[in-house]
Amino acid sequence: MSANVVQAQDLLQCDCPNPVEFYCKRCQVRLCETCLPVHTRLKMEFGHAIEEYFTEDDEDNDCSCALHPEFERGAFCETCGVPVCLLCVSFDHKSHVISELTNKVPELLDTVTRENLRLESLSYSYERALEYINKRKENIAENYQNMTENVKQRVEFLKQEIEKAGEQLLIDLKEFEEEHRDKMEKQRIEVVDKLDQLRKLRNKIPKKRNIKSALKLIKLEKDLEEFNSVPQIEDATMPSILSRFEVEKELRKYFGNLAKPESFQAYLPDNESKKDTLTVLNPSQLSATIDTRFPPRVSQNRLFDLVFMRGRKFWAGGSVPKLKLFDLYGNLQDVKPIESECGLYLTLHKGKLVFNNYMFNWLETIENDLGQTTSKCIIDFNVCCTGWSASGIASTREGGFLVCMKQNEKSMKIVRFSRNGKPIQEIQFDSKNRPLYEKLVYVAENGNGDICAADWGRKVIVVVNEEGQYRFSYRGHLKEDSLVGGSLATDSLCNIIVADCLGDKVHVVNKDGFFLWYITVPELDSPRALSITDEGELLVGECRSGLVKCIKYLK
Repeated sequence: MSANVVQAQDLLQCDCPNPVEFYCKRCQVRLCETCLPVHTRLKMEFGHAIEEYFTEDDEDNDCSCALHPEFERGAFCETCGVPVCLLCVSFDHKSHVISELTNKVPELLDTVTRENLRLESLSYSYERALEYINKRKENIAENYQNMTENVKQRVEFLKQEIEKAGEQLLIDLKEFEEEHRDKMEKQRIEVVDKLDQLRKLRNKIPKKRNIKSALKLIKLEKDLEEFNSVPQIEDATMPSILSRFEVEKELRKYFGNLAKPESFQAYLPDNESKKDTLTVLNPSQLSATIDTRFPPRVSQNRLFDLVFMRGRKFWAGGSVPKLKLFDLYGNLQDVKPIESECGLYLTLHKGKLVFNNYMFNWLETIENDLGQTTSKCIIDFNVCCTGWSASGIASTREGGFLVCMKQNEKSMKIVRFSRNGKPIQEIQFDSKNRPLYEKLVYVAENGNGDICAADWGRKVIVVVNEEGQYRFSYRGHLKEDSLVGGSLATDSLCNIIVADCLGDKVHVVNKDGFFLWYITVPELDSPRALSITDEGELLVGECRSGLVKCIKYLK
């Protein structure tokens, strides 16, 4: 029986691709997290002894002090920031602040965790750079082939034009030749006719002087007077081909010169070099609280959405038909009346505020020209998406929009619009033709191209890639988390920030759907609206109090 047990355990040697995390001391078997439950169900006479698995690299192989090899380093000098042994404490670090080395473990783990997040963002930058290089490398042959074809087309066009010009010149030359020939032939005929007349007239002149008729002589005299000039011949010199065309110079002008770059320049594919230096600020810090002073509605909600803009300002939309512009010091900068029931679903597009006027079912932009605030419709959903109404909106990197749309509260989809306001993509079903969304409210584009949407119907954040293919869903970190009533945003680290309205906190999830941490500050109440500043701050709008809290969570 013992042999059978050992044989069964030999089969449980963890050869799966998952990393080994546990070790059974009694069975001497390495296990991953997946294989652990299977192994522990095997009955053993003395049970199992499971402990975390450590490799030789995980252990402190070199614990001895460099100055005193016979002693282990069990203390930590806070003044010098180095581990030391007891002799070091007694002599070299006698007046320094000393602590137990084991007490440094939590602090070091926090540091390593923060550094891991930083390296994750740095890894993202390298991935983006590699993606950019691969795409550029793939496009090099195509781009140069296009330029080569362009040059060939120019050569072919020039050949055709040369042939046309040469053929036309030959035609003109032929016409001139025929004209010249006809002119000379006409003169030849005239000269031959005159010469014949002259011969006949000379034959009439009497050879002897025995003519006595004066009248005959008078008539002969008049005839002779008609030939009183030599013939005038009109002729043309041979035509010459005049050209001021300097072949090499003019051809260079036609084809142009190749503008070769002077050197290769450093390029950041995502134009976000700052994000590589950002790290997590733990704990988060509340830096400002701004009262938007929106009155409560029947639902007791005051504030619905907000969007940060340059100049340390933000627009806020609430329960009245007005949009308010505040600075981060709480000063009211501007108020824009709108023809809508309330201010819902805001975004920033090309530095201008855009909001969804759901009463008219169109996107409206607000412009400030010479102190005059004006608004205009940029996308009319009644025309381009008949039968569908819009809710959440987000601007894209390409200059277009992502819009949450619904039809009769049953069908939900996300529509991508081009910068010209034309629908170019619809995201509605997964690969098995099942609806992706139940109740779409908010949408955001992540830095890696993913499209993140808040689905209040299923209480989940649904993420698809740029092509609309389903990637993952995030339902919260704890069972009591309920992602209803809040919006979402994305930051420069490609993290997804989710407002947990009922839980009075904000979730931070990485780009692959893994929970990172909660952002919490004292007295955070019913967060709904979210927006990210350009300095690692999060603006959180509380829907019931109407307060906007500026929270520093990155540094």
